[in-house]
Amino acid sequence: MALKNPASPAHRRPLLLGYALGEAANSLVTNGLITFGLLCYTNALGLSPARAGTALAVSILVEALTQPLVGHLSDHTRNRWGRRHPYLIAGGLLMATGFYFAWAIPPLFRHSSNALFGYLVGLHMLLRLSQNIFYIPYLALGYEITRDDREQAELQSFRQVFNMAGNLAGPALAWTIFFHNHGSQRGTAILDNYIHMGAVFAGAAVFFILVMVVITWRGGGVARGSDTPADGCWRRTFLGDLRSVLGGANVRPVLIFLFLFTMATVVMGSLQLYFYEHCLHISGWRKTVVHGSTMVSFAVGALVAPKLMGRLDHRRSLWVGGWVSIGCNLFQAILFFPSLLSERVLVAFGPVEVNVSLAAFVPLHAGFWFGAGIVFPVVNTMMADVAGSHRLAAGVNRDGSHAAAFNLTIQLAVSLGLLLSGLLVALVGFTAGPGRQTPETIQRLAAAMFLTAPAMILLSLLTIQKYGLNRELMEQSRGEAGGP
Repeated sequence: MALKNPASPAHRRPLLLGYALGEAANSLVTNGLITFGLLCYTNALGLSPARAGTALAVSILVEALTQPLVGHLSDHTRNRWGRRHPYLIAGGLLMATGFYFAWAIPPLFRHSSNALFGYLVGLHMLLRLSQNIFYIPYLALGYEITRDDREQAELQSFRQVFNMAGNLAGPALAWTIFFHNHGSQRGTAILDNYIHMGAVFAGAAVFFILVMVVITWRGGGVARGSDTPADGCWRRTFLGDLRSVLGGANVRPVLIFLFLFTMATVVMGSLQLYFYEHCLHISGWRKTVVHGSTMVSFAVGALVAPKLMGRLDHRRSLWVGGWVSIGCNLFQAILFFPSLLSERVLVAFGPVEVNVSLAAFVPLHAGFWFGAGIVFPVVNTMMADVAGSHRLAAGVNRDGSHAAAFNLTIQLAVSLGLLLSGLLVALVGFTAGPGRQTPETIQRLAAAMFLTAPAMILLSLLTIQKYGLNRELMEQSRGEAGGP
């Protein structure tokens, strides 16, 4: 809901930062799975890449069935605790528990690949359901904390910064903290390492969620039980709400762009881990530096995004971020393919070659994620504008349904991106287990990483051209509706 008397930005910044803590919890769970899921299930448990990718992606069915329903239920919930906060607490605790058991797999299910595959399919379905219960109301709460364009851009920037902070303090540092090699055995081939990581990440996620709930509840200005939709709450059917949300002319280009761009980042995020492990012969702390540089660059891009939106419209801001990512990946391909084609590993064991290769690889690789850091706050702000435009036109609050459509698109992209990543790893000839890969496999893996993501990003940029909202139209709509 819109705030009638918003406080000064400086006074409200703790509320915006407190809200963004929820993104750190989501980051630990989502990025932890994206980063280490395929590695754990193939390297430590011996599942084939195709089946591991399928196990991670099959939860798409739960996403499609439950996310719109969770958004609808949250929009229509009426109690003294509000429309969003009960779901944040219940879903958050279930999400952290499910994440732990994604790694702490009971021995009963490890005796055969079929039993393991069945366990992972069921577990990830339950995990996705709990994430939906938490994250859909969380996104809707963000739309309601502020309707001010500048504050909304800042809020979405903070969210992405906290996402990368969680990613840096979690998956990036995990290389150094949890995945130490034992003799000739790689740290990523030891299941106990993943279990220890899962326990720490789950505990941190619970802490962040509880702090976020307290801050946003005490901060005021959010929808509680007395703030109900203007049309009588339950009169509209679930399908009617869904048609109303998806029928908007501006929502479709945003969702299509989001789907393609997110898939590109998931493929990059998954394949880069295999690249670190099998192309870069470097120690765990150097992997942390390489991986951590992507998180820092993403966060810097997210901080740049509000300033960019202040100078350019949203579509042009997306083009800037997208072309930065495309350019950096293509430069990597041009720079490193000659050495790969001559069957030289990118970073050999000699210390001089390590330093030279990393000096070229790290900034270009980080540049891809700097561009992505610009894009995600922009597209989140665009969706907030779409939700606000619908609310002004229809006179009812459907933020939860808009949040469901937005996050469903992300999760569909994540699921299909993980499936595509597993298929690509299989197609390049990767052999499951801890063994070394052939030079030809390394070459094909690098080609898949350097070229697949830029192609998908370019396609996503072409789809956003039909987006028609801008500041002038939003201000005009608010003026006609008599709102702030």
